[in-house]
Amino acid sequence: MPQTFEKIINTFEVAHKDGDGVVDYLKKRAIEDTIRGESTTYLVFDKYRQLCGFFTLKTCLLVFYNRDEQSHEISKDSDGIEIKISESAIELVNFARNAGITDYDDIAQYIAPTMMADFIVPIIEEIRKYVGVQNIVIYAIDEKLVNYYQNTYGFGFLDKEATDYVCENIKSYYDHGGQLMILRLPNE
Repeated sequence: MPQTFEKIINTFEVAHKDGDGVVDYLKKRAIEDTIRGESTTYLVFDKYRQLCGFFTLKTCLLVFYNRDEQSHEISKDSDGIEIKISESAIELVNFARNAGITDYDDIAQYIAPTMMADFIVPIIEEIRKYVGVQNIVIYAIDEKLVNYYQNTYGFGFLDKEATDYVCENIKSYYDHGGQLMILRLPNE
């Protein structure tokens, strides 16, 4: 007999308390956000039908001040208004593996990289066929994740001023102090 969605998501656990917001999102907001078209959450199951992870994608813009390459001053239009530029992005809102799976601890370390390589990247590549996407954005909730995203996937940082501007103007409510990281996608 198929499990209900509620039973399935109640099996989801995070390894660290800092990740509790991810579980709350899955249980309380994922369906609603998907129905409203705000984001789309994907559940990833293993061959035994266990929920091994999930991720959520949404579109976003990175907005920056346009700076003169020589002077680094903020460019202004003829009326003296500061000029902003934007870059398109897909935000990886949630990206988590189920720490509650203990049947095969020896391969648990491969769940997140497999989700990235076999699910997230192909979906973003497909999206890029239809709309422009220049970056992938993620907010890392702690230094361990910062290092993981940097070393495993090549995520990096904007300069401090750009990061501050983006976070002040477009950072989502659910990021709870996470550190903005971006992965610039290659030109096609």
